Amino acid sequence: MPRVCSASNSRPSATSVRLNAHRTVKCILEALNYHGFVADKEQIKEQVIEVLKTVDDPELGIDIWNLGLVYEVDINDTGDVKVDFTLTTMGCPIAPLIDEQIRGATQYIEGIGEVTTECVMYPPWTPEKMSPLAKSALGMV
Repeated sequence: MPRVCSASNSRPSATSVRLNAHRTVKCILEALNYHGFVADKEQIKEQVIEVLKTVDDPELGIDIWNLGLVYEVDINDTGDVKVDFTLTTMGCPIAPLIDEQIRGATQYIEGIGEVTTECVMYPPWTPEKMSPLAKSALGMV
């Protein structure tokens, strides 16, 4: 994660993290932009997945996509998006924060309809769901 503050031992504020995430999302979407036509379902899904990679679990500092917390991204014919995600533990209180971050990250996607999220607990999350990148970042490889 890029540094967003100048002091080496300080943590960035939630506001500065959100601002950096929004700037990152805009850059990703500009790179993926499909100028001149409306994106189809697969293109919207591709863009949603890319922005989900900017939504970090606040406790681990790793994005929810690579952690394997996103179970499904469904796009209907009108461009509405449904994201099913889970948490690392059932008692984890961050579901509303993840929901807010998903909605914030996806708001810049052109041609997207309504975004809904659902926190699901089945199947339960396990470390095997993590990508090699996340496992490496956590020292599990």
